[in-house]
Amino acid sequence: MRWLGAVPCLVLGALLAGCDRQPAEPLPDDAIVPALGATHDSWTTTFTYPDEGMLDYVECYNDGAGEAVRYFGSFVVHHYSTTTPSGNTTFHWKIDYPPPVIAVGLTSGDVWSVVRGEDTGAQVIKTPGEFQVYHWQANEWDRNQDGEEVHLSFRYQLHIDGDGNVQMARFDGYCPGKP
Repeated sequence: MRWLGAVPCLVLGALLAGCDRQPAEPLPDDAIVPALGATHDSWTTTFTYPDEGMLDYVECYNDGAGEAVRYFGSFVVHHYSTTTPSGNTTFHWKIDYPPPVIAVGLTSGDVWSVVRGEDTGAQVIKTPGEFQVYHWQANEWDRNQDGEEVHLSFRYQLHIDGDGNVQMARFDGYCPGKP
């Protein structure tokens, strides 16, 4: 049984004897292919609300009674995309809210500022013409001129088939902590 301990030494010796101890030639740059051949891109855009503001309805404002508001200001969107050789593309985005993004209540006159936001989303486009899926999820914390704070939360999903027909559209918005 002692001879079994010699087998690894014999194998190592055979490998070393067959090696010419010359370094391997480097590969040319065109021989290195990115993983799966996918292409990646990223860019940033700034969205600015029009001078007259953007009209929306927020159910959490006006002491939970809800009210129509006009949004003013701007925010930054960071985009990231990956496209595979088959043509499938995935987009991701994240929204930053540098001050000032404000909402002015049309009923109460309250002025709300976005204190913090965690908005992310994605879009998947399967081989051109097959289907598209959108998803957006947001959590925003706003504060008015009196120091009152609200937490806004929503999810949005949209599925579109290859013919451009909407197969599913869902929007869930709520005010966490609201009775």
